Amino acid sequence: MKKIISKLNSISFTLIMHFIIVGFVPTIIIVFIGLNSAEKVFSQELEKNFSQYVQSKEVQINTFLGLTESLSRDLASSCFVADKLSNKGVDDIDDINESTEDVGGIEGIENAITKDVDQQLSEYISSKKNIWKDFLSEVNIADPSGKIVFSTLEDAIGQEDNDLVAYFNSTNKSIEDLIKTEIIEKKEFNNEKVVKVSIPVVSLDNDQRIGFISAFYDMKLLEKYISGLSKNENNINLNQSESIETYIVDSRGKIFVSSFGNVDKKNYFEKISLNSYPVAECIQKQKDISGVYESYDKREVIGASICFPNKGWTLISELDFAVANSGMEFLEKLMFISVPIIFVFLLIIVYVLTLRFSAPIKKLTETAALISSGNFGVVAAVKEKNEIGELAMAFNGMAEKLRKYYSYLEEEVKKRTSQLSEKVEETENAKKAMMNILEDVEEEKKKAENLAKDLEKFMLAVENSWELIIITDVDGVILYANRALERITKFKISEVLGKKAGNEKLWGGLESKEFYEKLWKTIKIDKKPFIGEIRNKRKNGDNYIGLVNISPILDKEGNIMFFVAIQRDITLEKDIDRTKTEFVSLASHQLRTPLTSINWYLEMILDGDAGKINKKQEEYLREAKDGSQRMADLVTALLNVSRLELGTFVVEPEPTDILEMSESVLRELRLQTKERKIKVETQYDKELPEIKVDPKLMRIVFQNLFSNAIKYNSEKGKLEVIVKCDKNNIRIEVADTGYGIPEHQKDKIFSKLFRADNVREAVTDGTGLGLYIVKSIIEQTGGEIWFESKENKGTRFFVTLPKSGMKERSGVKALDVK
Repeated sequence: MKKIISKLNSISFTLIMHFIIVGFVPTIIIVFIGLNSAEKVFSQELEKNFSQYVQSKEVQINTFLGLTESLSRDLASSCFVADKLSNKGVDDIDDINESTEDVGGIEGIENAITKDVDQQLSEYISSKKNIWKDFLSEVNIADPSGKIVFSTLEDAIGQEDNDLVAYFNSTNKSIEDLIKTEIIEKKEFNNEKVVKVSIPVVSLDNDQRIGFISAFYDMKLLEKYISGLSKNENNINLNQSESIETYIVDSRGKIFVSSFGNVDKKNYFEKISLNSYPVAECIQKQKDISGVYESYDKREVIGASICFPNKGWTLISELDFAVANSGMEFLEKLMFISVPIIFVFLLIIVYVLTLRFSAPIKKLTETAALISSGNFGVVAAVKEKNEIGELAMAFNGMAEKLRKYYSYLEEEVKKRTSQLSEKVEETENAKKAMMNILEDVEEEKKKAENLAKDLEKFMLAVENSWELIIITDVDGVILYANRALERITKFKISEVLGKKAGNEKLWGGLESKEFYEKLWKTIKIDKKPFIGEIRNKRKNGDNYIGLVNISPILDKEGNIMFFVAIQRDITLEKDIDRTKTEFVSLASHQLRTPLTSINWYLEMILDGDAGKINKKQEEYLREAKDGSQRMADLVTALLNVSRLELGTFVVEPEPTDILEMSESVLRELRLQTKERKIKVETQYDKELPEIKVDPKLMRIVFQNLFSNAIKYNSEKGKLEVIVKCDKNNIRIEVADTGYGIPEHQKDKIFSKLFRADNVREAVTDGTGLGLYIVKSIIEQTGGEIWFESKENKGTRFFVTLPKSGMKERSGVKALDVK
């Protein structure tokens, strides 16, 4: 067994196996691929040749049909045929008089005319038949009713061709295009098939149809075309061409002409109906085919077909696939025989070369075995002058060096033994140092345990947090969720892990597509936290509102590692806020009526309708009227806020001139600007088009922005108004040179009832609702608003509205304008 294993591990066997793997296996694969490719190319070329073969047959058939049609039209255009169908036979009245004297009376004239016409026509037809010997067989001439009035076959005169009349009467083609070609078999033609070509005959006087002519043509020329090998078909192998079957099938599936050499086979298949693949494709789909398929007699053939849709014919040429593929089969057999023979021959050569190559290596192996047993005096006796000889010389040199090294090592062992004793002592010292290190490690271990306990506390805090905490990967797939998820969303934690957070199948999908696009842009592209309210749904279908904070967690390179989302259910808070808003709306509505009455009565008293008042009384009453008006303005603002928050306000957009509206509001505030000596500057885009906005809502926006810019401006300050148009939006800028907004209060400036500290001290009058109303109107109608401000320098507000304008919105009531 060891000898067998040794042989298997020998260089000779390894080289032979490498030759088989590297040489024979790829050769077999290449031969297989080559044969497969050759077979495909052979099949494609054969299919292409067959298509060309059938196309050449198509040209010949079309030539035959063109010849029959041309000859038939020539016959139909003959004046003799027209005279026969028009009952003309004499040229003038003198001929008629002479005929009357010879035959006696009108009856004699008619007989003379008929005889003369028939004779002329018969001579004309005979001349044509002499010209086209063995091709033009017979000719029939019929009147418009289909009755044959002249024929080269005497028995046919008087018969009726009703099918021909029905065919020509049923078609909408013009007389010039009318022609009918059919294959018929009659006893008059010795039961041989002939081609019948029928064409209408037209009067020479008025181009009216006066009858029909049918010419019968021998099919031998067509059979010659079908059976013969033309000069254009020499790409088909001559041996194969003898086996090619070419035939034409009519619309009934009948073979009416073929190249079948076997007469019995020809007669048999001309009597049955075929429904082979090419026939079915042509009759049903008018589709030409080429390729390998099953023939009419269940043989696998390669063939091609061409349709003649106007005739209902199918031209088919087929060759037995085994015959067509015989050359390829011979090549395959040759390859399968020659490849093994060549391989065996090469294997013998490799074996002989391997033995010659491995013999000196074997000597080296034996020498190495002796040296390994301790016999350093042996030398490898290899005489080759190639690389193996060089290896033997190097081996002998190595053996000599080993002898020297062996002696040297004995001396070195003694020295090393003494040095080892010293090393043992050093090791003991190192052991003591290691114990000190282990003590330090124990201390670090305790620190790690304390850190783990702190981490456990953190995990318990997160797990038991009242707010929903979720950790996702960079694609939003949930990696972790705390217990609050089950309480808020009613989904189990196991149901959401591994799924995309907030998708429609979980708790999301209630916000618009734009909302989610903005969210993902903020956290994934801008890499900033997203904070905002979001509408979600619980597992039972109930909706809730969450205040969400989603933060991207970045690595040192600034790449996103994962996302942390914290969400609080604020549905109850929103319900309370809505209730409060509804209460404010109701209270404000109830306050409006008495305030209106108070203002009305105060106006009447000041106008003297209730009697004359002194200056002191007038002063008090004006103070009361101003306070009442401020109260009315507050009530109006509160009503507008409640409608905005409840979403019940109406949006009724209509084409509006924004520039005119801006100027109108500035004119209303002209008194305030004069009192404070504020300079107003405007920059308007003159090409600004009208856009569809709600005039009331737009006026409220302008009133609040302009009045704030005046109220919180410095004395002799500047109010700048810019309205311009870009590609998609209308942009409005309102800037002042007043108090500005403190940096730490900028995030609250659009909050309800908020006024910055610096303006609250300087201007006591104000509700803190104006900017809240402006932001709500702009954002709920498709626009955007933001600002830039520096304390004691001024503020600039920016508003953008889409050119498409505000979208119409139904509601309970419109917002009130001051």
